[in-house]
Amino acid sequence: MPHLRVHPPVAGISMAERVRNLRHRLRLGRPQLAVRLGVSRQYITKLEAGAMPSRPVLLLMEHLEKAALSPSSTAAPTGGRIATPPVLRLLPLMSLSQAGALSSPATPKTAAVKHLAFVTEDAHAFALKLEASPEIPADLENCLAIASPAARVRSGDFVIVRLKGSAGGPALLRVFHSLGADQSATLTALRPEIPPMHVSREQIRWIVPVVATLRYPLG
Repeated sequence: MPHLRVHPPVAGISMAERVRNLRHRLRLGRPQLAVRLGVSRQYITKLEAGAMPSRPVLLLMEHLEKAALSPSSTAAPTGGRIATPPVLRLLPLMSLSQAGALSSPATPKTAAVKHLAFVTEDAHAFALKLEASPEIPADLENCLAIASPAARVRSGDFVIVRLKGSAGGPALLRVFHSLGADQSATLTALRPEIPPMHVSREQIRWIVPVVATLRYPLG
């Protein structure tokens, strides 16, 4: 994923010890920690046996450790502001077609019937289940895309975008490429047979960057 940064493992602490310590501090069993990390219970068992997690799972672990294991720590001021620490939230979970009904990504997600535990500082973050469709590649089917309206959209990001007028309808998963001073953009599909879309800023109803993708083992 673009712009995802994962720090190196803590020196002197194995991944197995790190996961066990995290469960102990949070007072969670393997199934409960699995839900918070968006993985299966068997995945947690493998981590505690010494396996290394994927980049998105390691990123989630780092945020969870910072939020849950160091609640008294405060973030350094940035540009006169104090950053909001990430906390565990229940994110609305919906499909791309349901997201396409939102007039704004910050509006109440009444279409969501499920929720996903995820550590984030964005109170308006939401999760989309990427179901099988002509636009979703097979390797992303049944994955989750975590969208964060508070994050800045940058060229090269995966984004969830809803367009206006005749180009509107269900929200789309695209790669965003800014074309510069004229404020137009190219939205590239994830399947190569689908031609890219060239749109102006006025044609975009809303656009939100995807900050993580996860496997969805919960059914």
